[in-house]
Parts: sequence; C-alpha cells; structure tokens
Amino acid sequence: MGKVLGDAFHSAFKGLPNVISIRSLGLAAAVELAPIAGAPGKRAYDIFLDCFHKGALVRAAGDVLVIAPPYIVEKSHIDTLVNTLADAIKAHA
Repeated sequence: MGKVLGDAFHSAFKGLPNVISIRSLGLAAAVELAPIAGAPGKRAYDIFLDCFHKGALVRAAGDVLVIAPPYIVEKSHIDTLVNTLADAIKAHA
C-alpha cells in the first residue's frame, strides 16, 4: 500500500497552488506548502482544521502536512484521505 499512497500523493498534489514539494516513503507521505508571509505554519494549520472537520486526520508540522495511515489501510481510505487533503489545499490557495 506504500506505493499506492506515494503514487496518489504525487498525482494529486503535483501542480497544486502553494505546493513546494511532495515526498513519500512507505506508508508515510508529506506535502510541503509555501508559507504565508509573516505567518509561518498558518496555511498548513488551516488546511489541517479543514481536513479534521471533514473526518480526515493529517498532521501539520510547520508548513508541511503529513499523512501516516495505519498498516491495515485500504485503497479506498487512501483515496479519501488524499482527495480530502487535495480539496482543502485548493480551498486555501
């Protein structure tokens, strides 16, 4: 499932506004966002809140959003997490 997560991350976030880098290793993946001038970490935190309210748990670490689902994750769960995060990134562009 690590390859599924990595492929989903790279295809969903490539070219989105404010995305600086995308990385994944096994069942951990992260997307780095451009910071808001004078408010580092705010963009990622706002996106974290948006995802949380929609039932998707991501972790904000500064301007980086991290997903590390459990080892029993299914493809449908990964799709839901990635799509929810991509929608939130677009909404906070």
